[in-house]
Amino acid sequence: MGLLPFNGAWSGGDAQLVSMNMALEEVNTREDILPGYRLQLIYNDTECNVATGVNQMFQMLYTPPIKIMILGAGCSFVSEATAQTSHQWNLNQLSYASVSPSLSDKTRFPRFLRMSTPETAHNPARVKILESFKWKKVASIHQSLELFAKLTENLLERLQTANITILTSEIFVYDPAVHVRHLKELDARIIFGNFYVDVARRVFCEAYKQGLYGAKHVWIIQGWYEADWWKIKDENIVCTVDQLSEAVKGYLTTDTFYLDPDNSMGISGMTPDDYQTEFNIRGGEETYASRLAPQGYDAVWAAALALNATAEDLAETGESLGEFTYDDEYIADMILNNIRSLEFQGIKGPVSFDENGDPRSVSKILQLQDGKRITVGIARPSEEIRWLQDSPIIWEAGRPPVDGKKVTILPVRITLSLYVPMCVLSGVGIMLAMALLSFNVLNRENSVSLVVSGSATSFIHGKFVHRIQDSLSLTADSSGDQDDSPPLLQVFSRESIQLFA
Repeated sequence: MGLLPFNGAWSGGDAQLVSMNMALEEVNTREDILPGYRLQLIYNDTECNVATGVNQMFQMLYTPPIKIMILGAGCSFVSEATAQTSHQWNLNQLSYASVSPSLSDKTRFPRFLRMSTPETAHNPARVKILESFKWKKVASIHQSLELFAKLTENLLERLQTANITILTSEIFVYDPAVHVRHLKELDARIIFGNFYVDVARRVFCEAYKQGLYGAKHVWIIQGWYEADWWKIKDENIVCTVDQLSEAVKGYLTTDTFYLDPDNSMGISGMTPDDYQTEFNIRGGEETYASRLAPQGYDAVWAAALALNATAEDLAETGESLGEFTYDDEYIADMILNNIRSLEFQGIKGPVSFDENGDPRSVSKILQLQDGKRITVGIARPSEEIRWLQDSPIIWEAGRPPVDGKKVTILPVRITLSLYVPMCVLSGVGIMLAMALLSFNVLNRENSVSLVVSGSATSFIHGKFVHRIQDSLSLTADSSGDQDDSPPLLQVFSRESIQLFA
């Protein structure tokens, strides 16, 4: 059974069907694979819609003949809806394009496997990018959907493990304006963005308005957008194509290899170059959807090899695949185990599955250069990133940007010719201060206080001064005067009265 999207948000079914038919023809001509059987693909259009996809699956389930496996769906949310139900019919489901991290949950999707690398599988490569350029401060912004929430949650956990500071993690439903402004306020330079392509145009339009682009900023976003996605007319944004082209310039992304970069011969006897030639002859168009077509080809081969191994296992007990029914959990488990244990050379490279039914694959790192995504690095799970010399990263400023403002403390030293005179002057000043302090302490009993009030502070006549001196002499000679108040204060008070009366 095939669940293919020929219409809707992602209409990649046409390219997948061309690729799957190529694989089916090759499998059915091989005498060593499923001898006595002939594989047939019965498919319907899911329209990349949950309700339509589930309805089409049920129609095919209740229409003879009995289906032994499901290939699909393409859109993640359709795969989620169908895979939560298909296992009730003991059908194993192998998707050729779904990438949602949620589909790795074996509690919810016990019989689901896929050829597409889940987005979370690229997170180790994203962390390695940060480590390569010594970026220690990052921010993230994502659309409020389960696909992107799971992806971001996994990324943030890996960033914390790598001791990378997360300035903020912004979440929005429709309008990202407020959240992009917050990124600007925090001076975020390295930004992870996780959202669908239509929302990406709104995000980058706002980034253009806020100046979050250019030599000082790096955006790391999804790798599965179609070519020239920012040039598509969108009535929901006010930015021009030229403005968006400026905002998206130089962004980085991670993606999987859809064709083996080593061009190795696969189990079918074809190399990736042979496959691409045949695909084009059969009418496969060079579109974004056609990039994923090799995964449909390898999915058919994976199903055929697993069914072949199951047929051989059943033959040992005198049973056959033809005895399978929707109530047969025994054969369904046998098929599932044989898929999980597969290891073969496919068109996209070595094919194998982990315990969650996800493919083990290599990530490639791309940069938007002159409007085209160019592969600049290869990240393998257990190795450092191999940056390609023939297609290097191009930085607008000629060097990688920093992750924020840097505060550098530089010691400043003065010359000896300035240091010595300053020390001498400082010493002289200290000695003079000590001398004045000592003088004040020694002569503290001999102090004379003169308090002058009112306008007398402006000028003291000479005659007034002489009269104070005469009064002082008289007061000193008067031995019978027992007044306790200071003589000067008494004289001054009387003279003040005489002067200002």
